[in-house]
Amino acid sequence: MELYIHKRYIYLLFLIPFFTILVDKSFAQNTTDANANYIEFDIKKTVPTSPEAAMLGRFGDIPIGYYTGTANISVPLYTIKEGDLTIPINLSYHGSGIKVEDEATWVGLGWSMEPEGAIIKIINGKDDNITADNLPFIDATGYQYLFSRNDTTTVPGTIYSQTMEVGTSMWVCDGSGTVFSGPNDSAPILGAIIAGQGQPDIYQYSLPGGTSGKFYINPKTGLPVLIDKKDSLVVETPASTNQGGWIIKTLNGDKYLFASQETSYTDNFTNYGGETWKLTQITLSNGKIINFSYAVGGYSSISYNETYHDPYSYQPIAINDYGVVKHFAFPENTTQILTQIKTDNVTVNFNLGSRQDISSGGNPGGPQYSQKQVNSVDIVSTVTGQTIKSFDFNYSYFNSSADTSYTYLNYSSTSASLPVTSTARLKLDSVKEVGYTSAGLPVYNPPYVFTYNTSVAFPSKASFSRDFWGYYNGVINNKLLPNLNYFYYSNFNNYKSVPPATLNAFVGANRTVDTNFMKVGILTSVKYPTGGYTTFKYQANDFSNYSYPDVNAITNNSTTIRVSDQNNSTDVKSATFTLATNQTVQFNNYVEGGPTPTAPSFSAIQPSTITLSSTVNGVTSIVKQWTVTTNANEQAYDAGNDVISWLNDPVNLVANTPYTISVELPDALGPQNTASAQAVVLSTFSYYSPATNAPQLSYGGGLRVSTITDYDNTGALINNKVLKYINTDGTSSGKLMSNLNFLYARNILSSLQTGDLQTGDGSSFQAFAALQTVWYVSSQSAIPYSNSAGGNPVGYSRVEEINTGPNNTTNGKHVYYYFNTPDQTKVNNPNVPDLRNGLVAEEDILKANGDTLKKITSFYSDNNLLINPKGNSFTGVKIFNNFIGPDPCYKFEEPINGEYNYDPTTMPNKYEIDFYPIKSSWNLLNSKQTKDYNSNGIITTTEGYVYNNIGQLVRDSITNSRGEILTTYNKFPNDADTINNLTNKQLVDSSFYDHILEQHKLNNEVETSQVKINYAIINNQLVRSELDRSYNGNPLFTDVIFNQYGPNKNIQQVSDRGMKPSSIIWDYTNTYVIAEVNNANIVDIAYSSFEPNQSGNWLIDPSAKANPVGITGSYSCTLAGGTISKSGLTASKTYVVSYWTNTGTPLTIAGTVSGYPKMGLTLNGWTYYEYLVTGQTTITLSGGGTIDELRLYPLGTEMTSYTYNPPIGITSMINAKSQINYYEYDSFLRLMNIKDQYGNIIKHTDYHYQGQ
Repeated sequence: MELYIHKRYIYLLFLIPFFTILVDKSFAQNTTDANANYIEFDIKKTVPTSPEAAMLGRFGDIPIGYYTGTANISVPLYTIKEGDLTIPINLSYHGSGIKVEDEATWVGLGWSMEPEGAIIKIINGKDDNITADNLPFIDATGYQYLFSRNDTTTVPGTIYSQTMEVGTSMWVCDGSGTVFSGPNDSAPILGAIIAGQGQPDIYQYSLPGGTSGKFYINPKTGLPVLIDKKDSLVVETPASTNQGGWIIKTLNGDKYLFASQETSYTDNFTNYGGETWKLTQITLSNGKIINFSYAVGGYSSISYNETYHDPYSYQPIAINDYGVVKHFAFPENTTQILTQIKTDNVTVNFNLGSRQDISSGGNPGGPQYSQKQVNSVDIVSTVTGQTIKSFDFNYSYFNSSADTSYTYLNYSSTSASLPVTSTARLKLDSVKEVGYTSAGLPVYNPPYVFTYNTSVAFPSKASFSRDFWGYYNGVINNKLLPNLNYFYYSNFNNYKSVPPATLNAFVGANRTVDTNFMKVGILTSVKYPTGGYTTFKYQANDFSNYSYPDVNAITNNSTTIRVSDQNNSTDVKSATFTLATNQTVQFNNYVEGGPTPTAPSFSAIQPSTITLSSTVNGVTSIVKQWTVTTNANEQAYDAGNDVISWLNDPVNLVANTPYTISVELPDALGPQNTASAQAVVLSTFSYYSPATNAPQLSYGGGLRVSTITDYDNTGALINNKVLKYINTDGTSSGKLMSNLNFLYARNILSSLQTGDLQTGDGSSFQAFAALQTVWYVSSQSAIPYSNSAGGNPVGYSRVEEINTGPNNTTNGKHVYYYFNTPDQTKVNNPNVPDLRNGLVAEEDILKANGDTLKKITSFYSDNNLLINPKGNSFTGVKIFNNFIGPDPCYKFEEPINGEYNYDPTTMPNKYEIDFYPIKSSWNLLNSKQTKDYNSNGIITTTEGYVYNNIGQLVRDSITNSRGEILTTYNKFPNDADTINNLTNKQLVDSSFYDHILEQHKLNNEVETSQVKINYAIINNQLVRSELDRSYNGNPLFTDVIFNQYGPNKNIQQVSDRGMKPSSIIWDYTNTYVIAEVNNANIVDIAYSSFEPNQSGNWLIDPSAKANPVGITGSYSCTLAGGTISKSGLTASKTYVVSYWTNTGTPLTIAGTVSGYPKMGLTLNGWTYYEYLVTGQTTITLSGGGTIDELRLYPLGTEMTSYTYNPPIGITSMINAKSQINYYEYDSFLRLMNIKDQYGNIIKHTDYHYQGQ
């Protein structure tokens, strides 16, 4: 869903009838409602170069909506318009929740304002440095041999594959190739893979207006490949552009240059961590240019994670990394902060200010810079330099309250002792629109006011109080490694086989989700300048395809047993229990003597026992018994400890078996419940019984919006939108895109110095030890976090939208069904998402009684199969070392007798090699069926679509309820049967793919109309030259000829089928139409109101001065001895020349017809004069006085002219009768009055806010 927060603006639209060439709407490229997908290959290697770049990744692919449950809360500030391109400047809020480590962007936490777009590099393996990974060319034969073993059957049920290294080329002893003969993997190839090659970097791009996606550079071809293609774009690498940056070309020929570079260095300045390229220039297909300017910023941060693995059988001294290990990195980033966007008519300035919540930084060894906040945005007329509108931003900070949360920073645990950059987060409180009077004085509208959930305070950004996905969970932890017992007791399969020593090697953190703490800092309401407001309620995302630990569920379903013996009749000395699942139960057993000095002696208490037994088929046997021995530790009891204990002692127990735990204190000790006698034998333990009555529902991965409620300025309810993310049976429709895996095992081989095997010279050598299963644990998932659900980790297959009004009644509901398939995953490999995710499969509109009113079903096809029928993926490769320790074969070749004492062919594989696909998909709407249900039955409409190889709609057909098949065929320059035409090839070479060539319309395969458009080079520009039509199969006739173009492909003259020309005059920037004339050639007309950048075919002598008054616009012209002339006229023609003057004396113009000039109306001191002039090839105006609205056009034609205040809008229009209408705007650029030439208001519009 998209919530656009805005006031009503009224725009005046002027239509130029003769220039409106009506060609069918289907010329536009067909698009779908798909939510695009977000691929996060490995979040651990995705280093955002700036908070803005990180937020861009959070937004992922837009639009976002029902599929992800993320409300797109948008505050439109201003839209730059240049030709067909619009650049919206919007504040957008992402309501998926705030992560503990999130940094605020330049407009506040959770907000984004990125009108420029960017290309962000996600490094996989080794940085490809913008060019393609060259692994295929290091050793072509070796590469081919390795990839010939890419067999997906090796990893059943997935699209991954793996193989073991063949041969021994990677062992030191085989470096000469003399030890092992036979097939060998190429040492150069494997060495390059070890160095990180074979894993193409992923690039995420966004363009102004919302187009976004991802691509990689194919190592074999060196060409960019779009991954989740939604729009057909051409991507050129910096190496191929020679312009210092990337270029992205759209189908209409617009070019986007990304050359302002952000960088990130990690690992104490030793490792290049990431790059972002910001948009610096847009070159439109008509030649116009939009420039983006930046200031250099910088910031630094700390990246932290923890790992654990079991000790290796062989543990080199230099690799002392077992146990819990803390890993720090210190990214230093240089950023590009947008300061200006400039077009010919409007300049947008972003005014920056200092902030306290983020540390300064920069590239290693270079200057340090700081990040900024946006204090205000000014909209400035490029032409006049006048500021016409501003927006002021007001901020405060979210601050962390003093708490006892642990952090990984070397500071006290309370936030009061932490640096402000760790505790403060920039908070956007309000945005106020500022208008300006004609005198330049500011006028303020009421602000947009934002309210957030501050019921709890944020922890430090370095806090350990976070859930599996990084959101705040309110738990006091002292590390990030998760508590494995939570997974174990939740019955996770891969955790069941964890050895007790690993399971209890460390006390892990509670990283489980808290659905309330997760909401900290989230936006809860927006108050509008009108006084009305909207509130938002949120829920944690839920899903049922994976089960994650729920501490409450574990607590509620756990049973604690305690048995004890103090020789009292009331003692519970035994208990019987049965487990529902196989579990490792940890027993805490104690034999205590009680307080000294009355405790029994060691010999008196030694007969105590604790016994665990089981009964199977009526036979009882002891599983384990804890007894007191006479070893030194237990004899220390006599030395004053007076207690013997077995703590967290694990015992593997099986399901559905009756167990009995019993304790026994020697009866000879007598009762032990007195002040002087308190000996006891005690056993206590807990076990977990998972719920089996319903599928496990898990929470996590951020928030979704559940309710959006609108109120008017009195607080009265306007509308309440409720969203339900459920299947038809009421269960959750949510799916987590990738399962999280913090634990995995590998079989590791190590070498040991044996001393038993001798070489020929009598020395020992290193032999292989047995394979050892080593368990690895990380605070980050070994299966990468996935955001492939439209930028979120959770997607929903079915969503209900229910709208209720003030009386709580509803008219029914709208139900959406989405493609929603989790990623395919493999530990330590990139995820492979389903790129159809988020596409709408079906929409149902239901009445209040539940009856179906409308059903829309959509079907999609992968257009990549048209381009490459053999496949649409590239295979990446990773390598894993199976061996720890020095090579065990450096003495295999014995120099004394030249014989081998160890067969090298029995050497095991040193490496495992994994293959993963990078899939590319282009899912286009193939067909759509709409069923309308009414009392007369069902009306079915079917639509079908066919595309060319760049995704352009070349055929669409509709079968309506009458059985008619209405078909439209389109032909484009890139279509195979047109590409050989020279002009069409020029269109393709110029990237003008969207220029329609032909369109045919048919009814039941009978042609009803045809349009053909021809192109030619006119005035050195490749443009439309002619439009031909036909109807009902008749021959084509010429309908329109495009005779003349000016700069930037602006049409200047066009002729209709009767060959009658109509002409247009543009302003100097070729943005606004300032005059139009019917029945005239462009060489025969001229017009100027003497506004800046307007000459309008007149040649104005520099000595003629602009005068800041006029009957229209803001300026007139004082001749002062200068001249104004128009040449190239036809002497046999008679021309109309007219102007307004405030001097009272008409000018003398050569060739004036007798009886002219004629004086017309006088308005506000300005008098209208009109001439007829003939016999002249040049018409010149000279003399003194001041003139305005100077027109020239042939007699018998009509001129309409306009003045503007760029970029606000039109300020006046003079019709063919020289009658004037004026257009006035208020301080906020809203049309306020339309007046006639006498100053009478024809139309007035008031804009009132509450309280004004």
